Amino acid sequence: MKKRAVNEFSCLGAKSALRRQSLRQVHVGVMGTDSATAELHAALTEFVANDLNPEQNFATVVAVFEGPLALPEPDA
Repeated sequence: MKKRAVNEFSCLGAKSALRRQSLRQVHVGVMGTDSATAELHAALTEFVANDLNPEQNFATVVAVFEGPLALPEPDA
């Protein structure tokens, strides 16, 4: 995966997390499957136990799913 520069993100939270090196990315399987749910749960449990820093007021975890691809956006 391509490493992104901080200025490539429009989200201020993502920019701050990158600058503070408090962003963790996890890759899981296909969204909605039991295995992806279990992998995400394990990653979030580890993140909360090991990556949260009491000196910072936030941290970020990004879950990347393998699919499904090309889902339509729901109507508002």
